[in-house]
This record gives sequence, C-alpha cells and structure tokens, in this order.
Amino acid sequence: MQRGDYHVALGAANRLIGAARDEATRIRFLHRAAQIYEEGLKDAQRAEEAYRLALNADMTSPEALAAIEAY
Repeated sequence: MQRGDYHVALGAANRLIGAARDEATRIRFLHRAAQIYEEGLKDAQRAEEAYRLALNADMTSPEALAAIEAY
C-alpha cells in the first residue's frame, strides 16, 4: 500500500484472509482489505462489504465493531 500499488496489496490481503488460522487474524486482514478498497481504490461498496464480512465473522469482536462504526 505504501508504494501505491493497491491491486497488489489487495491480492496479498486476500491471500492472507484465505490463509488465516483464526477469526481474529481473518478479521484483521478483512479490515486491511477494506482499507485498501476505501482509501486506495475508492470503492466504498466493496470496503463496506469487507467490513461486514469481518463483523459477521465475529459479532462480538471489538475490532470489527469499532471498524464498522468508524466507517
């Protein structure tokens, strides 16, 4: 993301989402994907979808709740 190559960053985030071994890690990478969609690719709809997937993964996760509230 720092180099501005958002498509490569998104691909990496998606691979990490798929490889996550626990929900907390998966949620963290879903948030990263949402950030890439929102800030880099300017795709609010997909950003919201990633945030919702994170929230649906664990409705009690403070990180997921905070991210959706901040969005």
